[in-house]
Amino acid sequence: PKQVVVAAAAALSTSEKDDPSSTAASTLQGMGTESLLAHIQSATRGTAKVEPKRLYIILHNIDGPQLRTQEAQALLGELASMPRVHLIASIDHVNAPLLWSKREAARFNWVWQESSTFTPYALETANLPQLLASKGEERHVRGAANVLRSLTSNGRDI
Repeated sequence: PKQVVVAAAAALSTSEKDDPSSTAASTLQGMGTESLLAHIQSATRGTAKVEPKRLYIILHNIDGPQLRTQEAQALLGELASMPRVHLIASIDHVNAPLLWSKREAARFNWVWQESSTFTPYALETANLPQLLASKGEERHVRGAANVLRSLTSNGRDI
C-alpha cells in the first residue's frame, strides 16, 4: 500500500514537462506515510497560482492478500477520502465488503457496480500456491491439474 501512495505522490510531483523517470519517486520513497499523504493533499488542493490536480488511482483486487491488512485498508481509505482523489478498485471475492466496517466503507464512499468478466476464477489463481496444501501436496495438485488439462473433452467428461 505504501507503494501506491509513493506512486500517487510521484505522479502529482511531476508535470508534463518533467521527465517521467525523474528522481521524484526515489525522493518520496524515503518519506513517512503521513508526509506522503500531506503531499498528496496539498497537490490536490492547489493554490492561487496552481490549479488543483485530480488523482485517479485504479487498483485491481483491493481484497488481495497484501491489501487485506487493517493498516493497508486504513491507508487506502485515507487516500480515497481526500477531495479530488478518486479510487477505482475491483474485488475478487464475493465477501470482500466484509473487510470494511460501516465507518471504513463510508471513507471509501463506494459506488458498487457489478461487472463480471465471466472468466473462471481458476485461471486467475492458477499460478498461486495452494493455501491449504503442503509443498508436496501442492506439487501433486499441480501435476493432476496438468493431466486434466491434457485430456480430451470426452476424457474430462468421464
